[in-house]
Amino acid sequence: MNYLSHMSLCRWWSGVRLACTLIICVSLLTVSATTVSGASSEGPSQFPREYLERTMSLIGRNSLSKSDVRSALRAAQDAGIDAYVVRAPMLTMVQYARVNADGTNVPRVDLRVVRRGWRVPMQSVAFATELVRRIAGDQIAAVLERGEIAIGETSASIRDASVGDVITVLDHRNRKKSLVVGAIVPDAFTGDGDLLISDALADQLGVRTVRRVTFIGFDDESDVRRSLARRGIELGAMYRLFRSWGPQNPDSALGLAQVKKLFGEFAYQRVNDKGVLVDPQWKSKNIAHRITYSDVQLNHNCHKKVIGAIQDALTEIKEKGLGREIDLDNSNRYGGCYVGRFSRLAKDNFGPISRHAWGIAFDINTSTNAQSAVPQMNCDVVRIFRKHGFSWGGNYLLPDGMHFEYVGEPRHEIDYPSTYCPN
Repeated sequence: MNYLSHMSLCRWWSGVRLACTLIICVSLLTVSATTVSGASSEGPSQFPREYLERTMSLIGRNSLSKSDVRSALRAAQDAGIDAYVVRAPMLTMVQYARVNADGTNVPRVDLRVVRRGWRVPMQSVAFATELVRRIAGDQIAAVLERGEIAIGETSASIRDASVGDVITVLDHRNRKKSLVVGAIVPDAFTGDGDLLISDALADQLGVRTVRRVTFIGFDDESDVRRSLARRGIELGAMYRLFRSWGPQNPDSALGLAQVKKLFGEFAYQRVNDKGVLVDPQWKSKNIAHRITYSDVQLNHNCHKKVIGAIQDALTEIKEKGLGREIDLDNSNRYGGCYVGRFSRLAKDNFGPISRHAWGIAFDINTSTNAQSAVPQMNCDVVRIFRKHGFSWGGNYLLPDGMHFEYVGEPRHEIDYPSTYCPN
């Protein structure tokens, strides 16, 4: 080979090597950008819409003690099935940042979602990734394994979320922690709330309270019940098993994401251990004050969207001769609808905000229907409220017979073995 031919070949080979190098670099940059942002070409439509395996979950009146959890896990071991601890913290969002479409730039803070100095409640569930893999598949489990979070479709639609967005929340010591959205998933996997997080992330945030133990891999649900009984967990007044399938409970409440979609998402500031200051702009727009209903003259401040349903129910109550079943003196003095506070069951920094803060729940006949007492509410009154779109608290595991909560659909014809006032 002569000198010129040799030089031509070298130049050709150098060009090939340069082109390959550029291709590899571009590929690495693309992968890096995808990894950083958590972006994926797979949208929510590629995920299952419901649980891949049936589950049953043990709950207590408020939370499960360490002793309850040990007994439940041992019961699962006895029955030869798997069980997982589940936590359900209400996380406090203090900042929302949007990633650019290409996912390569630093996310931009969006003050329209959370203004400085304010907080937004984000109801979350914390699952072991092994459980996520079994109920939701490998793709969603992989999101949690790489330290990211999943946001439910409804919650994502409220804030026009994208994969790669960054949600900053507070841990148990009020320190900020930024979480990357790795997937937008069906609401079934966020418990109809906002976010799905891993149990490892819940540990990092300092979430301790266990809300339920979930059983999976059983052939017969009676095996679970018998094993729990042998371990001293008697279902009934103190504990219940909820199934991921079966008939709807007429007194189940809406998930928080659906509440936000129907009635608006508000920001708040914490006043003390129990109280919250709801964004005055949201409150002025949505809460109707000094409303006195006709027929049965309740005087409650409620969300504007539920006033018509309350009035329709009260009119029917009056028409059926049941007006005296509502103690107006008590209900107007000690009951009520809108109040900015946390749930009475909130025991730590991750407890839920009461639905009264949205003005969609109201209390009546409080003296004869105290929380945890056997409800004394007239069942015909209960069924009328169910007919007009309300669930009733009398069948909560910790009975709350004074409490009605708007769900936006008739519940009076649902056949369900309620403890009190079945349809």
